Amino acid sequence: MNAKEDMGTVYNQIGKVICLERIKAGVSVDQLCQGICSRSYLARIESGERGCEKIMSEALLQRLDVPQERFLYFLNNREYERLCAREKLYEAVDSGLEEEYRIAREEYIRITQGQSRLHEQFLLLSECVWEWERSRNAGKEGSGVGQQTLDKLRRAWNITQSSELSERPVPERMSYMELSVKSLYLRIQEELGKTDEAMEGYRKLFERLRRKTTGLGRVSFCVQIGYRILLLLEKSDNCSVESAEVYKACTDMLRQTGGLFLLADLMEYRLRQLKKARDEGMDHDGVKQETKRAEGLCASLRWLYEEYSVKPADWIWYPTDDVEETYVLSQMIRGRRQAMGMTQEMLGDGICDPVTVSRIESGLVVPKQGVMTKLLEKLNIPGGSIVLSAQTGKTELHRLTEEFNLLTKMGKIQEALPLMEQILKNAGRNRYVDQYLTVIEAQTLYGAGKLDAPSVQERLWKALFMTVPDKKPEDLNTWIFTRTETSIINCISQSCEKVGQRDKGISWLKLLLQYYDKIPSVRRKGMENYEMALRNLGNLLGNNKEYEEAIRTEDIAIRIGLQTGRVNRIILTAYDRTWNMEQLKKQGKNNKKLRRSYMKAALELAYMYSTANRICFLEKHWKKYYEKD
Repeated sequence: MNAKEDMGTVYNQIGKVICLERIKAGVSVDQLCQGICSRSYLARIESGERGCEKIMSEALLQRLDVPQERFLYFLNNREYERLCAREKLYEAVDSGLEEEYRIAREEYIRITQGQSRLHEQFLLLSECVWEWERSRNAGKEGSGVGQQTLDKLRRAWNITQSSELSERPVPERMSYMELSVKSLYLRIQEELGKTDEAMEGYRKLFERLRRKTTGLGRVSFCVQIGYRILLLLEKSDNCSVESAEVYKACTDMLRQTGGLFLLADLMEYRLRQLKKARDEGMDHDGVKQETKRAEGLCASLRWLYEEYSVKPADWIWYPTDDVEETYVLSQMIRGRRQAMGMTQEMLGDGICDPVTVSRIESGLVVPKQGVMTKLLEKLNIPGGSIVLSAQTGKTELHRLTEEFNLLTKMGKIQEALPLMEQILKNAGRNRYVDQYLTVIEAQTLYGAGKLDAPSVQERLWKALFMTVPDKKPEDLNTWIFTRTETSIINCISQSCEKVGQRDKGISWLKLLLQYYDKIPSVRRKGMENYEMALRNLGNLLGNNKEYEEAIRTEDIAIRIGLQTGRVNRIILTAYDRTWNMEQLKKQGKNNKKLRRSYMKAALELAYMYSTANRICFLEKHWKKYYEKD
């Protein structure tokens, strides 16, 4: 690999995180790097002497079960091209279109020649999924998959694992690609009639995953394996204690992470079990209540999928977007320089000559670490730690900040408060740390009722302008936002109504959405913040009596939530859409049946995912306007 091309996951923090987590897990260098890179290469990554391709850092982090949610990657143009080629191949396989797949496959082969063997593993995996999906579409299930496909799976497995794919023990540490290969192999074995072998493999894989499952991507893997176990138990007429445990584990994981993957299928499975219980005379109040709730949730989910023409995934073979920040270095430097009103000469002053800046912005050269760090710092980007661990500057706080983020997303503010205190106490101090800490402290204290809306607004604007020029939104149309900056704008917009800054909130949100639409690759990686911006904009537009535009915006947000399998904002967005339709009704536009369906969906999803306060709020609205219908 060309040393100048591997700056994508660059030096310093990522190696420190890998080293710290490896030692904590009791994993040797040899165990971690097996099949991914050499021992000496990993040692140099951990010491900060060099970086590595993004696909390699992903595999190392995934083997250690390290949450990637807040990792920050800067890619050069060549590595960005490889990343796009991987995503295009993934999308082509899912599309089922042969010509699209052929072109994407050829392009991926061309562009990854001479790079990490992990690209070869991904290529083999994608070929196997393509062949398997074609056999399923032909109605042949596993019988249409030939020995050649199984051989490719074995080859893909052996690139990074020394054991045989058919061996019963499940390796303790696997990347997403290894998980994909193993789970697809078991699925094909199941469809070929080797159900005992498949079941044994599913059970061991499920136990492995449920013990160390973090992040929605890994949860989705675990849920799909659990669902296969449930179906096999059901076919054998074995409604055992194991079935109840697996079902509960799957639904609990989805509830905790806000995931929708296979939820409707799980509800339909549960309804079949409840019907069987009724047939056997167990028709008590508990069964009746659970049946009613499962029927309501399943019906609302199926209605949403149909209404938005979204086909729910029934098999995840490789989650490409396990949430991390990814930017093209040349775009970031050029966009922020222009928005800050600097010429190339001004940016390079004291760092490098203008010609070098021009070549960096054109993607022709990759700067040395020292030059790049200084350029990023001058542009208010945390370049001192190119891979940033939760913005705190301390790698050891990575897991703590992930736990804090999960609790706040779930609305468990009281549980998050002690973690916030630990983060504030132990975080390093610099401009970027101060920005991050200002935001989490303001939002958490506000959620706990210890800070009023105007005080929150004041702190959030201060945090935003620590790194963003204090200009009007229309003067920032070239700005490349970091995820922290987009999160701050979303946080600000949520209380704009309460402080009389509705128009200001709308302007900033529209700028944010223009930025995402302008750079699709950033949008794909920042889909959660993109969806939040849409939901917040819809809310403010509705309050501004722009009901039809609000509904169009909310429709995009709901469709994204269904496509990505994240329920986080679907509940509130569906409620907001109901409210906007109710206002249109006052203008003579009657849509009662549609309004009722959205309100029902919001309520049914809330029963599984929301806090008691939110459920109570939605129930009051339902009883007042829809219960008698």
